[in-house]
Amino acid sequence: MKYPNRTILLLALFFIYSTKNTADAQNAAGAMNIRLQVSGISEGRVYLFNVYKNKQSVVDSTEVEVGGRIAFSRLEILETGEYTVILPDQTQIQLLLDGDQVFDMATLASDPVRNMKVTGSLENELLYKSLQFDLECRASFEALGAQIKMLAENGQDYSQLLDQQQQIFRARNNFQIGLIQQYPDALFSSLWQAEQLPRIDEPRMPDGSIDRQAQRMLLRDHFWDMVNFDDTRLLHTKVIFSNLITYLDELTPPVTSEVIRSIDLLMDRVGDKPEYYRFFAQWFAEDYKAPEGPFMDPEAIYIYMVDKYLTRERAFWADSVQVYAWQLRTEDKKQSLTGQKGQNIEAKDTSGNVRALYDIRSPYIALFFYHAGCDHCKKETPKLVEFYREWKDKGVEIYAVALGTEDAEWKAFINEYHMDWINVTDEGVSDIRDKYSFPGTPEIYLLNPDRVIIGKHLRTEYLAWMITNDMEKSAFAKQK
Repeated sequence: MKYPNRTILLLALFFIYSTKNTADAQNAAGAMNIRLQVSGISEGRVYLFNVYKNKQSVVDSTEVEVGGRIAFSRLEILETGEYTVILPDQTQIQLLLDGDQVFDMATLASDPVRNMKVTGSLENELLYKSLQFDLECRASFEALGAQIKMLAENGQDYSQLLDQQQQIFRARNNFQIGLIQQYPDALFSSLWQAEQLPRIDEPRMPDGSIDRQAQRMLLRDHFWDMVNFDDTRLLHTKVIFSNLITYLDELTPPVTSEVIRSIDLLMDRVGDKPEYYRFFAQWFAEDYKAPEGPFMDPEAIYIYMVDKYLTRERAFWADSVQVYAWQLRTEDKKQSLTGQKGQNIEAKDTSGNVRALYDIRSPYIALFFYHAGCDHCKKETPKLVEFYREWKDKGVEIYAVALGTEDAEWKAFINEYHMDWINVTDEGVSDIRDKYSFPGTPEIYLLNPDRVIIGKHLRTEYLAWMITNDMEKSAFAKQK
């Protein structure tokens, strides 16, 4: 069909107008269109990852086009936060996404950060200005460091070079602060500040030296001062989870009461910040793995979280079924907390005789739960045998319970490892795990003369120290 020239012109104008309006509408509605050109890149698939907690997830992928062009496009914007582009050669390019997700980036495959140019994205302009200035500072700092290594420590040149390094460090810090002061509401600014440690006083010992323990506790109390909990964009960056691990692993002693104190300090800060409250409460209850140690009781931490922070009133995101499931799990764990009295077990030994835990007269009892086919049990048992030979005449007995093991296999295991303590099997005994909670085998509980649990989830090397420590505490209490 042929159209008159005027009709063709009108159709062409309509197409141009419609295309422009569609693009404008997408931008106004919050479309995502990231165009990245990496000159010198090889062909292949490119992936776009986002971040939540400590996990990265693929949110999009595409093929490298001619000339190293890469395009990610959607009709809706992505969650604001930190993203990573993974190139075919595994090179990573960092992105920050906020509300405006239509922009261009161009660089060279040989040195992506140094050569990056950004158009149309304030967040990524700030990010790469910062990264590029950091590269310049690092090069100068390392060059001075190489010269310093060749000089005597007390020389004038040595001191001058150290001063120059400090000047570089201050210049780098001032550059970052300048960007943040100019753009205080940018995600980049919140992210950079959250990565910084708070400034705290240096507590001193009587001799004038720094009290490192007090300093660590003070830093723990103020650790989250630099994080803007009003900015939920940070939840989709690496910084919140990274800070959380530092807070727990480096600043919190591996003691149940201290972990609980750290939890309270943090949860008090986010009590009126719903998204952060949910993030931390769920993580502590469902993902947190307490460190091993003689003073740790992971079950006590879980119960504390559920009873205080995951109640019907406070866990606003959970339905009644979920809350009930949390509470039900606490009931299983409440029977064997550190500080509670251990419950009696009655089970048959290798001769078929019933042996009761409470019949043992030795002051201390190590309860050993194991499975004959468990590789970790095979590694731990010889250590426990060696410990027992040293401590059995010092007031220690071992009550070893074989779990889910055939009779012949159980007895063969006892003979192989020369286990001359009290050996019983869980055959015909269904309530052992109701009385003593543990995630797997091997498991060691330690009971004192009052049959109070003074340790759980223990390794053999903790036992001697814990028994000695408990003896000393008992002797001290009697003297008072």
